[in-house]
Amino acid sequence: MTAFSENFPYSTPDDTHRAQELHTEGYLRAGFIQPNQLDSDGIYRDDSSERSEPIVVELGGKATTMRLIHTDKKKGGLLSLPTLRRFPVDARAVADVANVTRISALRPEQAVELSGLAAIAREQGISHREAFDATRQTYATGLRRSLDQGHRLWVMNVDKKIETYLKMRLGPDSYTQIGEPRQYMGDPTTPIAMNPVDTVRAIVAGETGRFSDENFDELSHVMQGVSERYLPRKLVKQLHNNGIETTPENLAAKAWHNKKTAFYAGIVGYSALRFLPVAAVEEFEGNLAAFAAIDIGTAVTQVSSMELFFKGKKRATRMVGAAGTALSFAAPYAYFYANGQDYPWYVNAVAGGFVALGVGLEVDRSIRDNRLTDGLTASDLPLPAAADAVPPTAS
Repeated sequence: MTAFSENFPYSTPDDTHRAQELHTEGYLRAGFIQPNQLDSDGIYRDDSSERSEPIVVELGGKATTMRLIHTDKKKGGLLSLPTLRRFPVDARAVADVANVTRISALRPEQAVELSGLAAIAREQGISHREAFDATRQTYATGLRRSLDQGHRLWVMNVDKKIETYLKMRLGPDSYTQIGEPRQYMGDPTTPIAMNPVDTVRAIVAGETGRFSDENFDELSHVMQGVSERYLPRKLVKQLHNNGIETTPENLAAKAWHNKKTAFYAGIVGYSALRFLPVAAVEEFEGNLAAFAAIDIGTAVTQVSSMELFFKGKKRATRMVGAAGTALSFAAPYAYFYANGQDYPWYVNAVAGGFVALGVGLEVDRSIRDNRLTDGLTASDLPLPAAADAVPPTAS
């Protein structure tokens, strides 16, 4: 049996085996699998088992398990997650949940799938409250693990029962429907997505409806000592203000994993690649400080304009974004050529190289966007029968 603890710090081989036993028993009871699908150890394993991180909660007479399926870059990255691979999914909706401007900006290691939720009563007369608490603890544990590992996207396919549970426990806006239902292992299920960081923020802020106090009590228990490595600064402050201690990272580690730091470092680095050669060009008659200001400033406006283009709901907004992106990209070159003349051929070649690099990077991102979008849109699952069809949910 694989020792998952080598890959996932919370999981031991015993945890894995216990989770697989519960998972198998739950699926057999539900009729999702048949006994002839079990291996020689009596365990059901699928093509995601080797990259699944198990969660097991034993509470009173009830045992509950769930797994976090991690992506596999060799099997398609995001498309290696069963829900994203098999259900028709809206790429824009997925990107919005993960708070990224485009689907290709979501790194595979930032996404996991929640799967295999199974609850087995080991004693007679288990109370409804006890069953509720076990499931809530399971999801709370999943949130802790995701924040420690920098996850920004949860995906799952859920039946009506789980949809109702999530709406009741976390509120009607706790998840986003990212595609239409399909027939998959039993009753039709619907693909949905959540952002674990946003979910924790909402629970700590008391924005999850009538169960807000209970949700916070459970979360505050499992979140004690959560790593700050991947957490937004505002969330760290929010946790501290509500009595939840965090484990700080050193400044170098924080900077390495901070998206804003990486973003601005990239801008300064790319601008320096252009600024330094300009300083050595004798024919340039402009102001170097002004060129640097334009170069760095338009890099920032280019990114914000691209966000308008990709996230804009109206055509006019997207047109403004496209125009802003083009103007921001061209501004440093316009200043350079407006303040110099008779540049040698090699200077023009270098400038052309930077233009080609910028265009090439954008073309590469667009190709990856299109490839991911096509993969997410495809589905090999049948539509649910008319009587079982699930209407789209507003989220």
